[in-house]
Amino acid sequence: IEINEITGKDVENTDTGTSEETINIEDVHLHLDMFQQLADENSNNRAVGTPGSIASISYVKDILTEAGYTVWTQDVSLELYQENEDPFFIIDGSQEFDASGFYYSPSGEVTAQIQAVDLKIPPGNQANSSNSGCDDADFSDFVPGRIALLQRGTCQFVDKAQRAEDAGAVGVIIFNEGQQGRQDVLTGTLAGNTLSIPVLGTSYSWGQQLAER
Repeated sequence: IEINEITGKDVENTDTGTSEETINIEDVHLHLDMFQQLADENSNNRAVGTPGSIASISYVKDILTEAGYTVWTQDVSLELYQENEDPFFIIDGSQEFDASGFYYSPSGEVTAQIQAVDLKIPPGNQANSSNSGCDDADFSDFVPGRIALLQRGTCQFVDKAQRAEDAGAVGVIIFNEGQQGRQDVLTGTLAGNTLSIPVLGTSYSWGQQLAER
């Protein structure tokens, strides 16, 4: 895709004083509120290349123009991740929708048995107390061809998923850790990944149910 990147220069070289004198925190919050409004109006998304991003660029361009800047845009090429349909699980013949695709997850449809990997249920009192999938030893008894069930915790999502794939997993489910504020359907990114298997996130309650099964 191609997007516009704002560039520009000041029309006049004037001394506007120090940042402490010229930056007003209330004005900063007004702009932040506007960016939030643009997100709200565009499916809670201002990611690069989306309509929310284009609206944000237009807003910044207008503000800079009003401030006396000469502003133009420049085309920039980049890769964009986008889900074309909602991810889902089918368990025991029933379709369940408490799932979220991880950003940059490969596409895929797999049917396999789920195998839990070093889970901490119930979770520890503090966030990131689970080490699920963070060590190669966690997969010492993993059966290739299964879907790895992992728990949010101390290491990055992409590291968990990569270890699972290296152990022969055909898919990965990562569920939220379980403490207060870490129970909803999990979303995350696998930026910079080299994975070839799909990675989905789900809630702590679903992860717990899957582990029990």
